[in-house]
Amino acid sequence: MPRYYISDVVTLTPYEDINKTVMANLDPTALFHNISNYDLFVWMHYYAARDTITPLNMTRADIEFAYDGQGFPTWHRLYMLAWERTLQDISNNENFANPFWDWTRSKTQ
Repeated sequence: MPRYYISDVVTLTPYEDINKTVMANLDPTALFHNISNYDLFVWMHYYAARDTITPLNMTRADIEFAYDGQGFPTWHRLYMLAWERTLQDISNNENFANPFWDWTRSKTQ
């Protein structure tokens, strides 16, 4: 199977439920899924941009750190770098690069 077909293993099951399964001496592997590279990036993006869960297990739709907070430049830059490196690996072309707009050279600012 080509390397780019299976990327990683993810779960949508909360840790507590996985732990209960393990503590009950049951096999937790059905809670995890092999996914493609594309699906991994969709999954990572969803988790970065989803509603925030507070320490009291309350979901807050009005708090979203991926795009509405100070961390956006760093997490999104790393996310795009990982995407670019994955595309380089899939295409077997280490010179592949995502197109981007260099805002530092813009004369309209």
